[in-house]
Amino acid sequence: RIHSSSSRRIPRPPPLLLLWMRVTITRPSLTRLPGHIRTPQRALVTAALLLHTMATAEKTMRAAQVKAFGEIDQVLMMTDSCPIPTLRPPLSAVPNAGADGEKLIKKEENKKKKKPVTHVLVKVLACSLSPGDCRMLGGYKDIMCTPEKLGSSWPYIPGLDVCGEVTELDPNDDSGRFKVGDRVVGTWDTVGMGGMAEYALVRTDFAATIPKDLTISDVEGAALANSASHALNILDRAAVKSGERVLIIGGSGGLGTLLIQLCKSIGASYVCAVSSDTELCRSLGAHRAVDYRTELWSDVAEFKKDPFDVVLDLAVGVQAWKDARRSGVLKSGGKGGRFVAVVLNEWHIVIHKYYQLFGFILPPLFRQMSSWFTSFFTPRYKMYIGTANAESIEKVFGALRDRRIGRVVVDKESPHPFTLEGVKAAFRRQESRRGKGKVVVDMSKRE
Repeated sequence: RIHSSSSRRIPRPPPLLLLWMRVTITRPSLTRLPGHIRTPQRALVTAALLLHTMATAEKTMRAAQVKAFGEIDQVLMMTDSCPIPTLRPPLSAVPNAGADGEKLIKKEENKKKKKPVTHVLVKVLACSLSPGDCRMLGGYKDIMCTPEKLGSSWPYIPGLDVCGEVTELDPNDDSGRFKVGDRVVGTWDTVGMGGMAEYALVRTDFAATIPKDLTISDVEGAALANSASHALNILDRAAVKSGERVLIIGGSGGLGTLLIQLCKSIGASYVCAVSSDTELCRSLGAHRAVDYRTELWSDVAEFKKDPFDVVLDLAVGVQAWKDARRSGVLKSGGKGGRFVAVVLNEWHIVIHKYYQLFGFILPPLFRQMSSWFTSFFTPRYKMYIGTANAESIEKVFGALRDRRIGRVVVDKESPHPFTLEGVKAAFRRQESRRGKGKVVVDMSKRE
């Protein structure tokens, strides 16, 4: 195979063309070109045909792919012959050919009434992982999250929390927000797919250009793509105010490391983080860090004496809510106490049937509604269900500029190389929940 400098693969010319070239040069009498075209000219004709074949050949890229739902080591694979994704042609370029053409034109005209979904093609520089990537790979939510239901196919490319360089613009995008060569941060809507590759399509409404006045590495950009937006959204949902006491359960993860800094920047009078890496949490500004392996946060006498205003649960689920209610470490709703649940029930989510989907949504909804009526005696329960998009990524850049986020924490084993073993190791690290900060794959690392 022939490799170009852009890592795009061009298939070997067809064997029949190579045979024709050899026969043309060595046995010109056997070819059907006019006799007055001599051997050197025949070679030029052959070379022209060869170049044409190479130019029209499908360009390919390296990509990690998932061939089926299952275990990481069994279903993840790496290919160097994945087609590079292409952008849609302009909406005006609709064929006008009889009745079929008229139907296509009407279909496109109907689309024009709505704002079209547009993308940018980016050369991926780094890609980070989120819990949802592991849940997708394992098929734990296959009632609604399969490649076919999400507009893709098997095998699919996992992940889409990326930092990349724009290489091509969507002809249907008239926003003017991007230009070729821009370094962008992009994320996903429902499930991330397509990012663990050399090139990816990123929706323009889920991407933002990195400002020139910010110094962000490619790995840091990918680490911020999704978690930082959710951290800001969670802070808004919790409505943390200056002078309040905040407990963060899961303080050393991708979300927790950011929320410690954000709560401190708001002026929280006391921030406590629950984590196995207490040193990391304290280095980010936590006044105290509780190691859950040796101490239960709900049993700390100091917290019962001076309860928290806010508890942010990023790691446990319904058991953390029960502990906060019974222990008295969180103020009642009447005194402003609120519990924000990012993990709604359990960390491990299994939704294969519709009744499991209802079982996932209804219990936290009931907890939220019932806490309104009992808030005089118990804390207020708040579900968090949010999304990241271009607007929230822009807010993240603002938080970096204002030093509300002073440090982007990347797991000590990251960045992983963009090899089969490197991608598998990244997924294993994410699935283990032992990563501190974000797990990231660097596309420039190949060993």
